[in-house]
Amino acid sequence: MKSNEKYADSLMDAIGKIDDKYIVEAQYYTPKKRLPSYVRGAIGLAASLLIVMTAVIPLYLFGRIGKKTATDSRKAGPALRAEMYSALMNSTAKSYTEPPETDGAALVWQTEGDMEYHVIPIDDRDGIMIMSAIGKPVAAPEKNGVRIWVVNEEGLYMTPELIRSDGNTDVKAFDYLPELQITDGTASLILNIVKEKEK
Repeated sequence: MKSNEKYADSLMDAIGKIDDKYIVEAQYYTPKKRLPSYVRGAIGLAASLLIVMTAVIPLYLFGRIGKKTATDSRKAGPALRAEMYSALMNSTAKSYTEPPETDGAALVWQTEGDMEYHVIPIDDRDGIMIMSAIGKPVAAPEKNGVRIWVVNEEGLYMTPELIRSDGNTDVKAFDYLPELQITDGTASLILNIVKEKEK
């Protein structure tokens, strides 16, 4: 007997042993309709776009919100600084006749001709941000009528209007002529701190 005949016989034997219910089931079987490939591709593309948009939209919105709040209170250079100095002069912050000892960081300023020091408590992060913005050196300091200091959590007085060195940091506030022009970022931060306190 040839190998093909042996195979045919064994195949017939195997088919003969199949249960009739499976044969009937196979007879009436209708394959499930598959979606066309272009529809499956479109669904995959839509799902990918949805995932990307879910990640991108919040980042875009938070970025826009941050920019909006930063630019809303912001004017160009001199106008912004003038608004900041005006807010300091008109503030109703607590006043002291001598440079105060603070519990933590504080924004301290003194108006020209006024012997009182005005104080707003701030968090350490704001104090660091105020002092970290380097301004532009100015040959003729602006006549702004206000002297500004930041007191850190250790009680050290520093000013964003002078280059930081041993000569211009002290435990006491003191008179000085500004050497630096306060940057827009620093002016905006100080202005926001004063406005928040006045609410």
